[in-house]
This record gives sequence, C-alpha cells and structure tokens, in this order.
Amino acid sequence: GQVVDSSPLNVTLASRHVNGINYMKSDTQGLMIFTSGGEWLGRSSSLGAPITPTDLSFTKQTAYGSLSTVEPVRMGNSYLVFQRDGTTMREFTYEFSSDKFIAPNLTLLSEHIAKDGVTDATFQFGPTPRAWFVTATGELLCFTYDKLQEVAAWTKCVLGASGSGLPAGEVVSCARTIDGTTDNIWLLVKRKLGSSFVYYVELLANDFEASDDHKDAVFLDSASVQSHSGKTDWDGLNHLNGEVVYVLADSVSSGPYTVGAVVSNGIRLAENAANVTIGLRYKTTVETVPLNVNQNVQFKSKFKRAVTSFLNMYRSISGKFGINDDTADNLLYDIEYPTAVSSPPELRTAMVEFSVPGLSERELILRFEQEDAHPSNLLSIVTEVSLGS
Repeated sequence: GQVVDSSPLNVTLASRHVNGINYMKSDTQGLMIFTSGGEWLGRSSSLGAPITPTDLSFTKQTAYGSLSTVEPVRMGNSYLVFQRDGTTMREFTYEFSSDKFIAPNLTLLSEHIAKDGVTDATFQFGPTPRAWFVTATGELLCFTYDKLQEVAAWTKCVLGASGSGLPAGEVVSCARTIDGTTDNIWLLVKRKLGSSFVYYVELLANDFEASDDHKDAVFLDSASVQSHSGKTDWDGLNHLNGEVVYVLADSVSSGPYTVGAVVSNGIRLAENAANVTIGLRYKTTVETVPLNVNQNVQFKSKFKRAVTSFLNMYRSISGKFGINDDTADNLLYDIEYPTAVSSPPELRTAMVEFSVPGLSERELILRFEQEDAHPSNLLSIVTEVSLGS
C-alpha cells in the first residue's frame, strides 16, 4: 500500500556492527538512541518536525557505547551516560559549533571513583543538582553537577558500619520519588547486624539548610528521628537492636550506646531530651590534591610544610584537621571551637585559623575529618606554605 506519515517504521541503523539498542530518549535536537556500540541521533529534515517514514535520518554521533543496565540520566540539556565498561561516565551534549553531539569524559580526573563498575543510577534536582550511582561493590557515588556554574564534583559516600569490625552498609539500588517540590532519594541497603544480613529501605536526609535548627540535623546513618515532651528512654530501634549507636539529643552529641542493653529495643540517655536523632556513626573525609603550581616541576620536587591553614567553616561544630601522612599515623588535630563549650553548643560560621605542627612533604596533602553527629560544612581551605630544598 501507499506509505504515509502515519505508517509504521522499521529501520536498521547503518552501522558496521550489530549493536543492541539500550535506551531511546527525546531531545530538542531529535531522538537520542543509545546502543552498546555508539550513540545516534534520529530526526527529520526540519528541526522540531516529527519523524515520519518519508522524512527521517539517523546519524552516528559518538562511538563509545552505553551500559545497558544503567539508564542515561538527564541533567539540564545533557545526558550523563556510563560507557559499556561501566567505569567511565560521559556527558552526551550538543555542541553548536559542530552541529553534533559530543561526549567528554566526566571521570577523567577521578578514574578511581567507579573502578568497580556501576549498576544503578538516579538523579536529584533542587538548589544543588546531583546524580546518584550504585557500584557493583555496594558503594554509593554522588556526582554534583551544575554545568552553567562549572561545578562537577564526585563524592564517594561510605555508609556507617553496624558495629566494630563489621563491614559498612552496602547499597543495592537507588530510586527517586517527588514529594511536592522535594526530590527524595531512597536506597535499598544491605547491612550486617550480628551474624545476620538484613535489607533496609532508607531515605537520604534533606540538605541541612541555613534556616534549619541544629537539633533537627541528621548526620547519622540508618537513623531514627523522634520527638517527645522530654524523656531519657527512647525505643523503636528494633532495626538496630544490639548495635552501637550515637545520638544528637537537643543539639548535644553523645554516645556510644548499645541498643537493647538497658531499654528493650532502645537506649537510655543520661538526661531528658525532647528531640533526638539516633543512628550509626560514619566518617567524612576530605583530602586536598598534592600541591603544585602551574605544573612546575621544580616546585613539585621541593619539600613543603603547611605553616598556617584557614578553614572556611559554615554552621559547624567539630572536626579534625592535619596532614595525611601514612608514616605518621595521620597527623590530625581537633579543631577548637569556642562555642562548643556551651550547652547546647552553638554552630559556628567563621574562618578558623589552624597551625599544623606537621612534617615537610614533597607531596603536601591536607586532610579534614568529621564523624560526630553535629553538622560540619567545610567550604574551603587556604594554606600558607613554606618551601624547603
């Protein structure tokens, strides 16, 4: 019969290899087709017009190939796509000057981040756009991405362990739901409690904003958030029975406590509290890259010593700072906060001056750690460096 615009399509892409189609996505430029052997664009002769049996073309844009098990994530005008090796992520984006799509490597400076391969992904919009990924070994990766502001940052999120000597929680999968104007990120987490493995569905806490009260901060894993007019015994911790937990009670951090040791499926605090967050403690670690200036080889070969560092902290109360030195057991020192002696302690926003009594290193790496239940927001590190021979 006659071929008309409403007739069905049956098209074979003109490729040298037979590759399965993993995903198809819509775009202002046309139909994006992600195959295991490359990325294609399908469109009509007029931009914005529908593809029909009498007006269509398919052109190969890049030849990296996509991962069939992880759907491309749309962030702004681009797609974040993992290559078929599962370790390299590319930004599939349109380049006006060449009138085609390109795919720069977004893991080029963080090749280690997804070395175990990625198995699941989702995204989160809001003031800070993020993409979340799950690796084959159960690690949770966060990619903070804002192309207009030239922000692209990887973070490996290590979940809290259920007890001493036990492995950290393993993330099995991730998903997103929308609650009004908030994107909620849900995780299926595998944890070892005692001698048994259990699976929990856990919700990532929302960002700690400037308007949030200290007592409402959630910086513990697998946490239970409760409120009361005031009491010492807190139960409802069946999912953590027998485990060692920490508490933020009315803005005061305390612990450790063993769930069920005194109160059935719960803990007993030393004093009454009205608002508590009870959960597993985890450690946040930030390390600077080795110090260098304009790739100067002569500068890189010299010994360097951090004389004074200035830590720009925002609404924070605790942390450790120093030099990452494997031979010196990480020379880390508590950051002193004058407001921490009050009860409850007050969050502080300030440029904290810190003298590092460390060693001279050819590759000077500074390290910040935090594992309390308090908020801790490190904005920047500025360091005065003394050069040796």
